[in-house]
Amino acid sequence: LFYDSLNFLINKRYKVTFYKGPNFKKKITLKEPKNSKYKFLHKYDFIITGTSETLFEKNIWRYCDTNNIQYAAFVDSVVNIKQRFSKINKFPKSIFITSNITESKIKKIFPIKSKATKIINIGFISHIYLKKILPNKPSQKNILYVTSDINFKYELEIIKKFINFSKIKKNILYICIHPRENLELYKSKIKNAANIKIYQNKLLKIAPKVSEVFGVSTMALLDMKAIGKRVFYYKNRMNKDDMHKLFSIYGLGNFRLRKNEIIKLKKNLNIRNVNNKIILKNIYELI
Repeated sequence: LFYDSLNFLINKRYKVTFYKGPNFKKKITLKEPKNSKYKFLHKYDFIITGTSETLFEKNIWRYCDTNNIQYAAFVDSVVNIKQRFSKINKFPKSIFITSNITESKIKKIFPIKSKATKIINIGFISHIYLKKILPNKPSQKNILYVTSDINFKYELEIIKKFINFSKIKKNILYICIHPRENLELYKSKIKNAANIKIYQNKLLKIAPKVSEVFGVSTMALLDMKAIGKRVFYYKNRMNKDDMHKLFSIYGLGNFRLRKNEIIKLKKNLNIRNVNNKIILKNIYELI
């Protein structure tokens, strides 16, 4: 999504190429910075990597530092900051972030290592792209639950309550499984029913079919909020305080569960539009 969003914003000035890294399940080791595997990076003027909490991106940072290739690391969330930048001696020279909360956490956890790093808030550029390709249109009163890759058993219990609620209301419940979770495991634990539809990596296709979106602590909730859906998160002990702050800033509601009932506690506020000019200025100055 970040690649599509970046390409949408800057393709008139730059050609953007996407390189897919290895599967999350594949074991990755820390490579020597002169490893020939990364020679292809020399043909690009600027490299942007993710921060997937694996050694894949960290190997690229080491190679770029050794070979004087300009690059930036992109942090798309406010959680797992320590894991994203652990096991490295040298911090990335530049980091793209989506909120000021992320910058505060980076500086708090790595006060010395991050001192010379240029941290640039480019906002949620994905929201600009999503609004373009998924205009908010009136949809049926179906609901979507997005999982968060935090605790399978915990979320399964929440989903079962949503299933009961959907049967009573006679609407369709769409369940979108987090990319890092096991789709088949969820399917094996959830009984087949006409009003229950389970998918993975189909969020953008499901979005036009629903009016309300629920979840615990996933960035997908913010994406759905950006396109005008009524979005609610489950505020409880499994949530991260920083995610709470981010959800609050962007006007998400929260909910509680009772037997066969969803209690929506806060009104959804309109999300503030991202200033395209400021975002582009920040990106162009670095590149």
